[in-house]
Amino acid sequence: MKSKTITHTDNEFVSSFEKGLRVLKAFSQKSSKMTISEVAECTEMTKAAARRYLLTLNALGYINIEGRYFSITPKILTFSAMYLNSDALADVATPYLRDLTSVVHESSSVSQLQGDDIIYIARVPTQRIMSINLQVGARLPAWITSMGRVQMAYLDNDIQNEMIKRVNFDAKTNKTIKTSLALKEELKKVKGVKFRKIPKKCTPLFDTLILQFQDKNLANNFVSNLNNLGLGTKNLPDAIEWHFAAYWNHMYSYFGVTETEFKLFLKPSTDILERSVALPIMVKPSLNNIEKQYEALKLTL
Repeated sequence: MKSKTITHTDNEFVSSFEKGLRVLKAFSQKSSKMTISEVAECTEMTKAAARRYLLTLNALGYINIEGRYFSITPKILTFSAMYLNSDALADVATPYLRDLTSVVHESSSVSQLQGDDIIYIARVPTQRIMSINLQVGARLPAWITSMGRVQMAYLDNDIQNEMIKRVNFDAKTNKTIKTSLALKEELKKVKGVKFRKIPKKCTPLFDTLILQFQDKNLANNFVSNLNNLGLGTKNLPDAIEWHFAAYWNHMYSYFGVTETEFKLFLKPSTDILERSVALPIMVKPSLNNIEKQYEALKLTL
């Protein structure tokens, strides 16, 4: 029998099964424990329908009941275990992710596009005091994540356009893309990214020289002197607000602390970064530029 793809309106689509899955997914979207009313609201069902699905899932062992509250049980993990055991990609990718994480000291992940979201199927987190809690199985909107945009960029135009039409451009930060046209342009840039060859590992490689000054004012004066001489910097301090979490107003809520507590925790790092200036080291450095950098340093000190 030849397989085919069906839609929600197809006669062969089992809507009751879809609703049961919708009930299970509701717990990750709103809360770990929910009442019948909350499940009904989250799934857009009547209370009577939500109750029947919850009781059925309880009889099957996927839902636990505590008084008026319902929660999912560990049995739900059998679904993810079946996928991980049957899909070789996660097993193949994980050793490479470990190697990459050990080199760049950043978390590494593999995801797959599912509908309008990406789902993490493999992940190796970096070891940090504070980290974002993303695990295998985590689901994020594709349009707003780097991995999602890469996968969207290589979709057929018709599929990509339909996906963009469904995007709700709610602002996550002040840098969030706000229109479908802007997102389309951003996806075009992804396909233009080219990767350079990895150089030989026989010698140490450097592309940045970082100068640390006694205070922030001296660092700013040095940058000003560089600019007056027609030179720039590399990320520090010009892009610190983009790259450093202490400046991200949405971060502290992820860790259950106040903004003041979050910034106090990062204050030692903030102090170091704000008085640091990074200079790019070119493959073929210009002697004239080196002399200008030295002149800017003398003017500063």
